Amino acid sequence: MDAIDTKYRIGSGDSGTLKKFRQYAVRLNNIGYNPVLLILRNDNLPQAINACSMGGWQVISGNETFNYINQTTGFDLKLWLNNRINLYSIG
Repeated sequence: MDAIDTKYRIGSGDSGTLKKFRQYAVRLNNIGYNPVLLILRNDNLPQAINACSMGGWQVISGNETFNYINQTTGFDLKLWLNNRINLYSIG
């Protein structure tokens, strides 16, 4: 079973943040979960992505995030969001 963490973007490569990601992956694995990190944007800090992958996370980003959600839940989040573009005016 997957344990999912979602991020818009990973821009921090500080050692404290990356250490926590590694610790969380170990904890999740120890209780039988597969740690999955869904990141919407593709312009993430490569060192942070690598650290998460090496730390035990399955990292999925960009359009693959939407594909994962659709395959896992049967819900097309990308289509749902696109159908709501310009639906509300803010101002």
